Amino acid sequence: NITIKNSKLYTEFSGDLINIKKANFALIENCELIGNDQFDSDGIDYDQINSGIIRGNKIYNIYGFNSDAIDLGEGAKNILIENNIIFNVNDKGVSIGNGSSGIIKRNVIANCGMGVGIKDHNSYGYILNNTFYGNQYAVACFEKNIGEGGGKADVINCILADSKTSAILIDELSN
Repeated sequence: NITIKNSKLYTEFSGDLINIKKANFALIENCELIGNDQFDSDGIDYDQINSGIIRGNKIYNIYGFNSDAIDLGEGAKNILIENNIIFNVNDKGVSIGNGSSGIIKRNVIANCGMGVGIKDHNSYGYILNNTFYGNQYAVACFEKNIGEGGGKADVINCILADSKTSAILIDELSN
C-alpha cells in the first residue's frame, strides 16, 4: 500500500512523476503535478493496482508525446478519480487501457487532446458529474492497438463544452 499526499512534483526529464505498479492500494491526494514536454511522461501512472484513489490533485502542462495526466493501465481496477483539476495536456487527461477500470467523478478536465480516453478490450470508465471544456474530444472510446478491441464508458450528468473536434468519439469496436 502507498499514500502520497500534499506534495508538489516537477521534473524537466522524461518519465512519469508518479508511477506505481503492483500495489494492493494506492492513494494520491492533494498534490500539484507539473508536467513538461518530454516523451512518455505521465503525471500519475497506475499499473496492476487492485484499488486506489486519485483525489483533489492539480495536474497540468503535460505536453510530451504519449503523455497523460492520469494513466490507468495493465489491469488497474477499482480506481476512484475525483475532484481533480486537469488542464493543458496534449494527450489524455485520463487514460484507461489494458483492461483497466475507473470511476471518474467531479473533475474539471480542460484543454486536453482527449478529456478521457478509454481503449482496449475490458477497459471501462464510469464518468459522472465532470466538466469537460475545450478538449479536442471530451470522451473517446476506441481501439488503440489493432486486435485489442475497443473501450466502454458510461457518461452521466457531465458538461461537455467547447470541444474542438467533437464532444464524443466512439469507434465501431467500442460502446
